[in-house]
Amino acid sequence: DVTESATWGSSDGSIATVEDLAGSKGRTKGVAVGQVSVFASFASTPASMGLTVAAATLQKVSLVPASSSLAEGTTASVRAIATFSDNSVKDITDLSTWSSSNSAIVSTAAVPPSSQVAVGTGLGSAQLTATYLGVNGSTSFTVTAPTLDKLQIEPNQATIAKGLSGRLKTAGIFSDGSKQDM
Repeated sequence: DVTESATWGSSDGSIATVEDLAGSKGRTKGVAVGQVSVFASFASTPASMGLTVAAATLQKVSLVPASSSLAEGTTASVRAIATFSDNSVKDITDLSTWSSSNSAIVSTAAVPPSSQVAVGTGLGSAQLTATYLGVNGSTSFTVTAPTLDKLQIEPNQATIAKGLSGRLKTAGIFSDGSKQDM
């Protein structure tokens, strides 16, 4: 093996580079889609080969969060991330087609410019799916009953005369924004 002793080069460094430094000689890197010739020379003997740099291919679509719980009547942000064969990632939230396994439980809505939300429309569990270039990614949402966020005493300010009494009441403010006397 004379890899480390050879002199290396590429016919077009804007498409592919070939390392010619000790310890990494012969290592190629695709820079742009296209074709080049790779050259090596050792002891005045040249060699060449064709090298095609292809576009990275979509490997998977992942949804963030991977699974979640939300209260009925509330929303949660969800994003779609594409991973390509060159290990690059791209946010494809606004480029994906979205669907729900049961829109009576969870539906989706676009929030411009590039966001998507899951909407808890009924109690239960359902999957949201994002499809991009024929590849699907899914996440599971469990929709629960609204939860009590805070308790209010009403009225929030009162004055009573000495010796008299008054009546206060409480109201619950729930995660879906609703208010209920307690």
